[in-house]
Amino acid sequence: MTFATGIPYPIDGPGFFPPSKVVVFGHTHTAKIDKDSLFVKDRVYVNSGNWCGKEAHFVVVEPGDNGKTAASLLSIDSGGEIVADESRKIQV
Repeated sequence: MTFATGIPYPIDGPGFFPPSKVVVFGHTHTAKIDKDSLFVKDRVYVNSGNWCGKEAHFVVVEPGDNGKTAASLLSIDSGGEIVADESRKIQV
């Protein structure tokens, strides 16, 4: 697989890009955050679900504690306020 630039993109292993710690999806309407334990021990999959409507969600990826990467799945309530739930935050 290559980007439009023609640079090869390895999924894992040595190459131009390091393996991703956080993979963000938006292919279903169900928001979910889950730590992968089947294939690798330190990767998080986040599905943003709906981006608008009554159950709007979005994903924030930022530096975490002790050099880790933090992924959070946040929601927006009916009043337009951001709702953070610590159970929907994973660090890898």
